[in-house]
Amino acid sequence: RTAPTSLALSGFARHLVILCLERMGYTVDTTTPPTIAMVSSQQNPHGSQHDSTHPPWQEVFLTSSIQLVVPVRAILTPNHDAVLWERQQDDGTESSLWKGLRQELLPMNEHD
Repeated sequence: RTAPTSLALSGFARHLVILCLERMGYTVDTTTPPTIAMVSSQQNPHGSQHDSTHPPWQEVFLTSSIQLVVPVRAILTPNHDAVLWERQQDDGTESSLWKGLRQELLPMNEHD
């Protein structure tokens, strides 16, 4: 999921990542992401509850014109008093999403 272009810069890196994700078979949801209040109350935008086995996101990352994709390890509340989301696979191994993105993005960089 990514914010719609009315809420996020539609930059080159974001565009590349969306293209790669779609080629990898992912559906990119561009509806407005849940607010901090929704996540902290464990409620998704559709009103159903999240639980610890079904967090709102499996992977979180930022796009950047310099690094293309920057993984996020955790999302904290604005006061840093609670963790809203934390990467589950934090054993140093790469998820299938990261492996696929790296394989899709590296050939693009080599041709620039």
